[in-house]
Amino acid sequence: MNRKIMVPVSLAVCLLIATLPIYVRAEQTTLFNMIVDMLLQKPSHAQAEHIKILNPVSKPTLWGRWEVEFETTGKGDLGIEAYGATFFRKDVEYVQLYCGGRKIDVEEHFSGKGMEEPFTEGADNGKIVARDWDCDGKARLVLRILATGHHYLEFSFLGETAYAENFADCTGTDLSPCACCDVNNMWVKITAPSGGGSREYNLTYQSSSGACSSTPFYINETWTRSIGYTFCTTEGQYTAVENASSAGGDASCAVYSNDTSTSFNLYTVGWDDTENWCNCTMGTAKPHWNISGEADASTCCGDEVASEFNRTRAADSASMHNGYASNSADDACCSASTDCVNNSVCYDTGSVSTDVDGNGDTDYCNSGTWYDCLANAQCASGYVCNASYDCMPGDILNGGHGTTCDASNNCFLVKNSAGVVKARFDKFGYVDVKGSWSPSQSSLSPPAGSFMVRNVTAVVLYIDSSGNLATRGYFYRGPNPAPSGNNYFIVRNSTGVVGYINGAMGNMNFTGTLHYNSDF
Repeated sequence: MNRKIMVPVSLAVCLLIATLPIYVRAEQTTLFNMIVDMLLQKPSHAQAEHIKILNPVSKPTLWGRWEVEFETTGKGDLGIEAYGATFFRKDVEYVQLYCGGRKIDVEEHFSGKGMEEPFTEGADNGKIVARDWDCDGKARLVLRILATGHHYLEFSFLGETAYAENFADCTGTDLSPCACCDVNNMWVKITAPSGGGSREYNLTYQSSSGACSSTPFYINETWTRSIGYTFCTTEGQYTAVENASSAGGDASCAVYSNDTSTSFNLYTVGWDDTENWCNCTMGTAKPHWNISGEADASTCCGDEVASEFNRTRAADSASMHNGYASNSADDACCSASTDCVNNSVCYDTGSVSTDVDGNGDTDYCNSGTWYDCLANAQCASGYVCNASYDCMPGDILNGGHGTTCDASNNCFLVKNSAGVVKARFDKFGYVDVKGSWSPSQSSLSPPAGSFMVRNVTAVVLYIDSSGNLATRGYFYRGPNPAPSGNNYFIVRNSTGVVGYINGAMGNMNFTGTLHYNSDF
């Protein structure tokens, strides 16, 4: 008994917890088989007028190529059909038909059955057809051998028939188990749609069953790899090609050293379909799935880069109240990158409609960050919105005046070079300036002719010739201002201090209000 060797009939891959088999086969050729082949009446290889087979008998190897060369005269439909116990996609696989070096398109009429299903002679053999065949030179049919044994083809052209056959074996070493086609490595190449690239993953051998020397004459090997949700560069259908390499046997085994499957569909990526695919493309540094909001609120936020933005609450702690602060756990999927978030609800920048910190007035969304106010309208009665978007007691007012300066009430006046009064400090602790108000400046560069308050190193406050007030500090109103030390500009009446300017930082502490752009 002569046991022949076969390489894998079906290479398979386990991805995403799927397990498919690899088949390593061997065939027995007995004396009975040889007698049957001798008695089997095979078609004559006599040549006809319009078609001639140049190599009617071949001896290819398993998984190798069977090339049938032929010549034709005339023009018509060329049919090539498997017959007897030969079946396309089970015993032989169509590769290409050539006229000279030119590839010819064909119609494929093959059974839809899988390799392990039973094929029926006459119904499942399969054929190819080349319409309007007209080839002046040598033609060539290329097939791939999928199983050992005899294979038969019938060529039909312009009413004539011609035949080609082969006997394919492994050309192995008769070692067991299947030394010529032991699989020593398997890997899969996965390709993304729409130019998304590809990746290769090595598989791991798990188990095997069966034997080459007894029915069913193949070894079933299982190789697996779980890749999880790791490759998702684009959305759509991902395809895969599985590869295997073999080791062992003599030099003739080199033909089996690498084998590649046809491409097949593996999985479909939709970033909005599942949380796993969403995390695959967006990462897990922060949540992106089902985070509420106004854009893809229940699916994947951020995969549509122009219209979905994963926003979290940001708040200006200096102006907001009741401990309201930034919070990355308060998130929402918003339609603009400048939206603010509160309780997983998106608010457009510029919104002043909601009291998010619960202090009784509405708050201001400014380019993704919450502030206490935009204008006085967002502040409670008696409060004004300052330049830092913070509602403060109404001590700093735009317009009007607070000072009382007349024959009975002396004031400290700041005049320009023309003798025009540009600022007033009265005995009741009120301050009016004709120009603007610029607090909290990091440094000051007073124009020539300015009234200045300074310490030994720098100017901390000035009022220029237009009445513009700039200070490194701020204005504070309160009763009984009490400077201590020597570095102060002090305003007082007959009973005591009504205000002062701190020479260290320029903070203004007065009993009355400050009016800028004053109308005195």
